[in-house]
Amino acid sequence: MNYKKLSMIFDMANLLPKRTGLAYNIWYGPKEPRHKPRVKVSIGNGNELSIEIESHKVLGDVNKIDKSELTKIFKWLDLNRDILLRYWNEARNGTIDNGDVIDKLKKV
Repeated sequence: MNYKKLSMIFDMANLLPKRTGLAYNIWYGPKEPRHKPRVKVSIGNGNELSIEIESHKVLGDVNKIDKSELTKIFKWLDLNRDILLRYWNEARNGTIDNGDVIDKLKKV
């Protein structure tokens, strides 16, 4: 078992559609040195996409999500860029927690 990967999964927090206004669950987490700041999008049937917060670069099969939904996710990322990046950079040093993210989160 890859405990490091398992640990990274538990580091991530999820946001339900009622918090984001999106059709999918969004996962975000603290800095992971191997990646640029990103979120994960659960698109159903065990499929997910990773999307870089700043560049909107999509990792995964983009054909499994409707283009209008992807555009909406990009808009949501832009609306919440500052708080998501702050969490990415500061969560491991204890200066921000999930409550701070939820308090500042904007819906699309």
